[in-house]
Amino acid sequence: MRTVLHFLAFLFATTAFAQENLIPNPSFEKNTINLSQWSNSRKEFNENINHWFSPTEGSPDIYVNNQSTDWMYNAQGLGLDKTNFGKTMIGLTTYVPTFSKKVHKREYASVKLKKSIQTGNQYRLEFWIKNPKKAFAASHIGVLMTKDSFYIKTEKVVHAIPLFQIDTILYAPKWTKITYCFTATDNFQYLTIGNFAPNDSIDYTWQVKRPSQFAYYYIDNLVLVQLEKTEKPLKDFTVGKCFSLNNIHFEYDKATLRPSSFSELNKLFTYLNENPHHRLDIFGHTDDDGSEVYNLQLSQARAEAVAQFLIKKGISAKRLRFKGFGESQPITKSASENGKQLNRRVEFIINED
Repeated sequence: MRTVLHFLAFLFATTAFAQENLIPNPSFEKNTINLSQWSNSRKEFNENINHWFSPTEGSPDIYVNNQSTDWMYNAQGLGLDKTNFGKTMIGLTTYVPTFSKKVHKREYASVKLKKSIQTGNQYRLEFWIKNPKKAFAASHIGVLMTKDSFYIKTEKVVHAIPLFQIDTILYAPKWTKITYCFTATDNFQYLTIGNFAPNDSIDYTWQVKRPSQFAYYYIDNLVLVQLEKTEKPLKDFTVGKCFSLNNIHFEYDKATLRPSSFSELNKLFTYLNENPHHRLDIFGHTDDDGSEVYNLQLSQARAEAVAQFLIKKGISAKRLRFKGFGESQPITKSASENGKQLNRRVEFIINED
């Protein structure tokens, strides 16, 4: 069974499926090769995959038809896995420890969107990812959005602040779907996927006795669509849907839930109690009053307060994850009280085990 991970909840229900995918050649099917190719240069990758390019001296790899005749592929466990969709996928080195002799320390893949995303509009980004069996799994793989394309003459880290990144180790022995919903903060034309974190912040692990000694991921089937807001928030709890509950209230400037919150949270408890194989992610957000550090701490404490409410009702702590984002993910930049109220929120997403 393929796994689904969701890394941010969203305020409104969405109807994304009929929307245009803004990423051209999203599963890399448009290419000029017939067999898997371990790219030796960025030029090879750029010339063989339509629309996509390497923005550094790193050289992403191209895998076609689940075939590999290169002994180096086989020795490192690469190129023999099935794609998630179609016949083609790419591979990226996302981190190499200092003791490893691998030449390319980081690899990135960039694409120009069919049309730029627009400030204030809401979007959903999805892509599928998988570890080869022998590769390390590492933290901090993410996605960068930029107005212009870029080229940096390096095979090491690109220092940039991504749209989002997965802070924990992403171990994906099966194809895993990553979903991220966001409101655009600028008009962006280019998307780049890779690891933008400094070496000293990255965690990694491995699952075999003789690993390949570098973090590596297959990437396939990317989707970026603009979302349509419904007029009303979601009333039901749907697996994989981003939602926010009405009437989740806290004491002023505190993480103490008000009794007016209990009715909505009891509905969520009832659902979780009746669906023991479902997990819940809880995300706290604040407005921009106060310092960034304080708001981050407050949002974390409020998300934890919601989790503790459910734990006290009998939901296992193992089924709950919570995180605070402070003021970093506003719904609106409006400085009005109504705008601030929109930004002060707790969001949820339900996942299957």
